Amino acid sequence: MPLAAEHRTNPQTVRIGFRSFDRQYVLPDSRLMERGRADLWRVRSDRQIYTVEQNAHPVVSGPALVFSALITDMDYFNNRSGCARPLYRNAAGTLPNVTPGLLPLLSGRLGIPVVAEDLLAYVAAIASHPEYTARFQEDLEVPGARIPLSADLCLWEQAVAIGQRVLWLHTYGERYADETAGRPYGRVLLPRDRPRCVAEIPDDAEAMPEKLVYDPVTQDLWIGSGRISPVPRAVREYEVSGMNVLDKWFGYRRRNPAGKRRLELDHEVAPRWLPSWTTELLELLNVLGLLVREEPAQADLFNDVCAGPLITVTDLATAGILPVPAEATKALKATSDAGDALFDL
Repeated sequence: MPLAAEHRTNPQTVRIGFRSFDRQYVLPDSRLMERGRADLWRVRSDRQIYTVEQNAHPVVSGPALVFSALITDMDYFNNRSGCARPLYRNAAGTLPNVTPGLLPLLSGRLGIPVVAEDLLAYVAAIASHPEYTARFQEDLEVPGARIPLSADLCLWEQAVAIGQRVLWLHTYGERYADETAGRPYGRVLLPRDRPRCVAEIPDDAEAMPEKLVYDPVTQDLWIGSGRISPVPRAVREYEVSGMNVLDKWFGYRRRNPAGKRRLELDHEVAPRWLPSWTTELLELLNVLGLLVREEPAQADLFNDVCAGPLITVTDLATAGILPVPAEATKALKATSDAGDALFDL
């Protein structure tokens, strides 16, 4: 049925990852999407987490990998395409999307059980910070993150602990939550010096914000005539391969929002600032603030891992783990365990 003949008055909306750390809503309808990526929708669930990397351009700064609990837009990484890889190959979360044989090999070398969730946490700790990108800058000219695998149990466990927190932050507390470890579900807050809205962002059409203004001395972030403080400079400047996260987030919510105007629907934009955006902005600032605080520990760990004993490519090839079997790189066919079938019609 063409969209013009649509008769539903309450269409379903779904929250997605639009750009790094930017969560927006879409109508999950193939008539409104250029490319629905049915394979990713089929494995979507409240357990899934997507690893996103830049697969078409060099990564130049910031984290080399970002993560999302939500299915991601193709340009999620830094507004220049990207590749999303789910942790699980099915919606039930029972089939890890890991090269066959790798988890048993890691378990044997480290002397502990290693599950897919631990491996992802390790990867997050190693590659989602600026030190990794700076050190491997030349290698990253050919897109694709390369992960040094530590053979040191102590370093491995440190990485998993840090990575669990990083993944909790990237997913706004919706994954890797553990109250006893200080990671409450869905509640990400700095322990002190939290950003607060000290001057309300007006929600009338006339005062719709047009730009962000930042004062590094007072750490004030001005959104039109509204003001949030304190915002550390590192948070204001946080970027993912050249894309400033705050600028990009605000760009889609300002008076004249970013984006191409090719279709009639593209001209349907919010006429005023939504109060919920203020809440979302404060959540984003808390997430970025905590990620910035994790970076020194990530950098130290990363350098220790690179200097320590590693599981090499030769080790993986000898064990028959590399090259990766072709069937392991393909999405599973739709089954009763497929999850969302929004684009199977």
